[in-house]
Amino acid sequence: MPSLLPGVEPSKAILGSNLLRYQLQPAKSRGLDRSECEAPLREVPSTEAIQRETRAGVMAQEGLTTAMAAMAERKQKASANSIQAPDCLQHIDRQTVEITFLGTASSCPSKYRNVTAIYVDFFQRGGMLLDCGEDALGQLKRRYGCADAERRIRELRCIWISHMHADHHGGLYRLLELRTQLLGPDVTPILVIGPPPLFRVLRLYQEVVPLPFHLLLSSHLLPHYSGRAPPRPVLNAFSRVKRQLGLKSLQPFEVHHIPHSYGIVLEGDAGWRVVFSGDTRPCAQTVEAARGCSLLIHEATFENDMADDARKKRHSTSGEALSIAEQAQAYRVLLTHFSTRYPKMPELDLEAHPHMAVAMDFMSINLGDLQWLPSVTPALAALFKYEEEEWEHEEDETKA
Repeated sequence: MPSLLPGVEPSKAILGSNLLRYQLQPAKSRGLDRSECEAPLREVPSTEAIQRETRAGVMAQEGLTTAMAAMAERKQKASANSIQAPDCLQHIDRQTVEITFLGTASSCPSKYRNVTAIYVDFFQRGGMLLDCGEDALGQLKRRYGCADAERRIRELRCIWISHMHADHHGGLYRLLELRTQLLGPDVTPILVIGPPPLFRVLRLYQEVVPLPFHLLLSSHLLPHYSGRAPPRPVLNAFSRVKRQLGLKSLQPFEVHHIPHSYGIVLEGDAGWRVVFSGDTRPCAQTVEAARGCSLLIHEATFENDMADDARKKRHSTSGEALSIAEQAQAYRVLLTHFSTRYPKMPELDLEAHPHMAVAMDFMSINLGDLQWLPSVTPALAALFKYEEEEWEHEEDETKA
């Protein structure tokens, strides 16, 4: 093979191909025989495909321009009506909390969405993770760059795991291993809050790699818990995390999914409240936990026409998630945990739900921006609309 680098000798390696032969004997015929090799295929796009892509690109640009104008208008209206924002958000410091979605898909990764992981950045105070699905570490590096991602891992104060489905904890162990490597001899146990089966898995990993942690069961934090108290070092770690992150409350609540499934409430000393439902059917516990909250992050695995599937698999439809938000009178609701059958954007009535937004991988939401958060959804819908149509066209061609 010819060398691509100046001053480097060409390689003696030869790329193989189907039906390529090497003649050994007789000596006079020794060498490569390409007589049976087929010519390499060159894919030439059809005129129709070129026209379709060009037309889609032009229409997408027009749609995006319109959507961005609408977003600017909605943002201006939101600013004019700032009195409607909760008191705790009126003059909130932008260095308080920022929420970044590292994964917004259910079950398994797709082309555009990774599985569930949410990074909560408390800036100088550190950070925490709500669930840690497969490749959460890779997503952190893609979002922040390797150096900044490693800094954030060193400064993690707590990791909360909602339940024991693999798409919610599969990335935890590699992340904990890297944290140990980064901190070296200065490593201290990190607080992990989760369901009882998580302890067994963490202990098995500890037999292979060092993973210093304190595990606090979510059930131990429930108001009605009356069993044996957690060890004193674990309780001390929990109190320390709340103090470090400026949290008045870090409160799990039971939800309707598999056994040992929980949602979580984060309440800041300044009064803001962020609630994450985890995986769940619509339930009164979520309504009560989210009542009057600043932001409800709720799973919306299925679209409304798949209510039977949602019931069978103990998930929520987008309509059910929005109904929970309305009952709880949440200031803003952000839908996540979408089935991978939807390539990018679920179909939602944006006008009927002015307080709603759709989460995307790598989306970052500062609590100071909650007021105009819903205005970004029309722009996202326009941005992804035509690529979804192309995806559907390719799917139809495959079925044909």
